[in-house]
Order: sequence, then C-alpha cells, then structure tokens
Amino acid sequence: MRDIIVTIAAVILAVAAFDDITTDHDTNFVFERAALIMCAGWFLVTAWRVSQAGRRALGRTSVAAALAVGLAQWAIGPGTAQSRIAYIVMLTGLGWFVVVTGILAWSRLFQPQKS
Repeated sequence: MRDIIVTIAAVILAVAAFDDITTDHDTNFVFERAALIMCAGWFLVTAWRVSQAGRRALGRTSVAAALAVGLAQWAIGPGTAQSRIAYIVMLTGLGWFVVVTGILAWSRLFQPQKS
C-alpha cells in the first residue's frame, strides 16, 4: 500500500512541477526539474517492483514510460508550442502511472493475498 501512496504523490508532484515549468516565465527551473527527475526515478523503482512481482509486460511498459517522462522533461519549457511532442509524452507517461497505480490498488484490494 505504501508504494501506491508514494506513486500517487509522485504523480501529483510531477504534474505540479510540469505545470510550473509550462506556465511560469522563469528562466531557471532547477527545483522543478529535480522534482521531475526524482519522480522518474521513483517510477523506475515502481516499474522494477511490478516486473519482479510477475507482471513483466506491465513492468516493461512502465520502464518505457518512466524513461520517456525522464527524457521528455528536458524538452519542456514555458508554453507548449515549441515542445508539443514532449508535452504529450510527459502527460501520457504520467497518465500511465495513474493507470499502474489503479491496477496495483485494484489487485491489492480485490485479489486474495498470498500468505
């Protein structure tokens, strides 16, 4: 359950950092970019754990999404016009981890636990 809560928090933090980068007119987004890198790192940890739990396809797709989020954040700046593809990649990757969190929560709540 802890991983689910931390993943939700990471998605919220990443969305907040992403929003700040795209709507602010600052020239330096050190804290926002650091937050996005930390979130991408957590997403990689989540992907690894999902893969090790026997859900290889979900884990591999999650690794790809985490790497995409980590790489796309470098192309994002104020506004969305110059980096529309990176913007879409970032939102899709974050949306993927919302789905993964839902799958983990569903399986935790409604699947019988092994003793």
